[in-house]
Amino acid sequence: MQDFMNASLQTLEGFSSPTEIDMAEILTPEFLQATSSVSSFDELLDKSGFKVETQDDFIAIPEEEFDQYIRSISSFNSWSDMLACASEEYVVDQLDF
Repeated sequence: MQDFMNASLQTLEGFSSPTEIDMAEILTPEFLQATSSVSSFDELLDKSGFKVETQDDFIAIPEEEFDQYIRSISSFNSWSDMLACASEEYVVDQLDF
């Protein structure tokens, strides 16, 4: 049990410093296939109808329009709901529970 706790604490320490995580690491093919009609983050963007070539392009997408798109391809009510669920799964996977 002590080894498990030490390993968990070491993993948590990795989350304590801010790092950038690629969106495709959070929105994995497995997650997207299970929750939507797309199978990758690239496909999610390609089918959105928005031109996304940079992070700034993505940030510039009107939130309500992107939420409507997410509702049309998934069971989520919004992009933030989808991202929150995927992020939770990502953290659990990283903690190896």
